[in-house]
Amino acid sequence: MAFRTTIKTITALGFCLGVCLSTQSSRAQDASGVLVNQNSAGILNFSQPESAIKAYQIDNFLSELYNNNLFNGSIAVVDRGNLIYHQAYGWANFAQKDTLSLDTPFHLASVSKQFTAMAIMILKEKGKLSYDDDICKYLPELPYGGVTIRNLLHHNSGLPDYLNANLPVLQFFPKKELITNDDLIKYFSVRKPKLLFKPGTQAAYCNTGYVFLASIVERVSGESFAHFLHHHIFQPLDMKSTFIYNSRNIETQISQDTVLVATDTLLEAYNELKVETTIKIQTRIKTVPKRRAYGYELSFPYPNGFELNDFHPYDGIAGEKSVCASTADLIKWDQALHNNALVSASTFKEAIRPSSVADHGHYKYGFGWKIFSDQPHKIFHAGLYAGFKTYIQRNLKDQTCIIVLSNRSIRGRVLAIADAIDDILEGRPYKGIKATKVEKSTLHTFKQKYWIDYAKR
Repeated sequence: MAFRTTIKTITALGFCLGVCLSTQSSRAQDASGVLVNQNSAGILNFSQPESAIKAYQIDNFLSELYNNNLFNGSIAVVDRGNLIYHQAYGWANFAQKDTLSLDTPFHLASVSKQFTAMAIMILKEKGKLSYDDDICKYLPELPYGGVTIRNLLHHNSGLPDYLNANLPVLQFFPKKELITNDDLIKYFSVRKPKLLFKPGTQAAYCNTGYVFLASIVERVSGESFAHFLHHHIFQPLDMKSTFIYNSRNIETQISQDTVLVATDTLLEAYNELKVETTIKIQTRIKTVPKRRAYGYELSFPYPNGFELNDFHPYDGIAGEKSVCASTADLIKWDQALHNNALVSASTFKEAIRPSSVADHGHYKYGFGWKIFSDQPHKIFHAGLYAGFKTYIQRNLKDQTCIIVLSNRSIRGRVLAIADAIDDILEGRPYKGIKATKVEKSTLHTFKQKYWIDYAKR
């Protein structure tokens, strides 16, 4: 079914729309129930006449999804360089009733690959490596001579994907709680699984290649992958909520109290009083898990409706996933790419040049980006891991960006949401989204236990 909001209706609301949307997008509940300011990513901008109309349509569309148990997550929309919509819906942690904010980090899943590719580009610009270097130059234990860094970036290496069920990686490390990059390199060096095809002749999406790229970053730079990304990407771009994820991420919290120890009267006369007060400062230091969104599956007949799906032994592997970021930080990332803040325009242009081979007709591979074959100015990537589903799409012609992050695994739903938003931005009718059987069966539980009335915030 197609929907289109009438211009007459929009015009009537146009005067107050900017204020209403800014208020809605900047307020949510924290764990204690107190309303807090969310909008740290920037002020909504309706400088273009039609921006408010688009934002109103997007808000109607997403509010309907959320109110009917069809979405839990955070969304940002940049239209022609202006942030016109930014809103978080639902919970970061259902059990603790911790609401999502615009600064809440989500596990980006495969959207992380663009950060791994950027790390390689930074090292290439510094003259530390070449895209055409053989990977065995940096990972000599691997039996894959003839595979280049460029092959890994373009997904045409021929390496088998370690997530394929035919590769028993977990069985190779039966006693390990977390598998790491070094473990995966050991597996491929010992088991030596064969290439699927000659490098550069075909393409097949391969998570293994981006794990190896992260390890190459470590060996070339002498830094851990997490530290390299923080030092060279996240910190320079002020992406304060972004980090490399694993199940052991913690942060240090420091609090101080002033304690009165003693008060002594040293001199007392009819016109003078001298008092000496002794105090001390008590410092408390504790470590707590980093605040982030937890992943869930919508389940039935589980009594709570939302089943935690947040840990996997592969959480210790980085490069192909592993980046945890908020929509607020991804807006900064999008703008930094437009402004060539990390690498030169020529370097990034090569990253979004499609490879000559691809395994899908409607898109081709760049460096950490997929590129629509019929619209090469549109680059995108989706991610799916545990309870997370993510998507980012950038239009290089008009500086439009759509970011959709969900911590409720909804399979193809995130793509459908992004497509509808893209239709709204382009002035086309958009398709509504029908509830699945499990969404219908858990709607009552959602309304009773988890629904937040954002219209009143």
